[in-house]
Amino acid sequence: MQAAILTIGDELTCGYRLDTNSQAISRRLSLIPVEVVLHLTVGDDLETIRSGLRVVQDAADVIVVTGGLGPTEDDLTRQAIAAHFGLELVEDAEALARIQERFARFGRKMPPELLTGNRIQAQVPAGSTIIYNDRGTASGFYLPVNEKHIFVTPGIPSEMEGMLEGFILPRLQDLVGDGRHVRRAALKVYGLPESGINERIRPMLARDRNPLLGLLPHRGTITIEVVATGSTPQEAEALVEADVAALRSTLGRYLISEDGRDLPQVVADLLSERGMTIATAELG
Repeated sequence: MQAAILTIGDELTCGYRLDTNSQAISRRLSLIPVEVVLHLTVGDDLETIRSGLRVVQDAADVIVVTGGLGPTEDDLTRQAIAAHFGLELVEDAEALARIQERFARFGRKMPPELLTGNRIQAQVPAGSTIIYNDRGTASGFYLPVNEKHIFVTPGIPSEMEGMLEGFILPRLQDLVGDGRHVRRAALKVYGLPESGINERIRPMLARDRNPLLGLLPHRGTITIEVVATGSTPQEAEALVEADVAALRSTLGRYLISEDGRDLPQVVADLLSERGMTIATAELG
């Protein structure tokens, strides 16, 4: 099963905010496993969103959309999706009640003008399953249409993450089934260039291999990501452990961590450990 992620917002296309949602969603989907094949970001424009929907719909079976579900005029995601599939927007009474309850929880009564504006946040395209928002006012929704599975959440990361963990991942796990399990490890290498690592572990980098390895350079440190799939969690874990052992043997002193820690954290931890040893010796 393959997925595409569509993030929506002028703040993203203008560079004022970084799209962290796509990264977070991709990391979680890969563990199901669902392969993410496309990230796409578009601005807050009705026709541009519809164009983006056509692209992601052609690319994948699973589509995760974030952003543009607020109460303002530039929040157009639900309208664009409804128009794209020829569906009406329908109001969910419980979602509207939750919006009113949220205002009341903070000691505020929603005035009529705000109720009118916020009412759109309780509307979803007909045929959708609503995803209630326990961390904000805008509801998300799940729309199975044209053999596609479309999940839509607000763009605020904490609200997206609540829906991802509480609804999207369990639903996708049901769709994928329990036949495949994924385990991963992130090893950090310092002092060898990417080309040098490539030469040392070339046979392990074959794209048809399980586990699948990737090299990710960042500020002088190379991350080797090991991703294994197995019919059981134990099988996947054993495959990862075997590759980690082989990398440990091949890379030797250049391997600085096997738990994802970067060089500054490794050095800080080493200094802390040495300081504790010295203090203990002096006290003794």
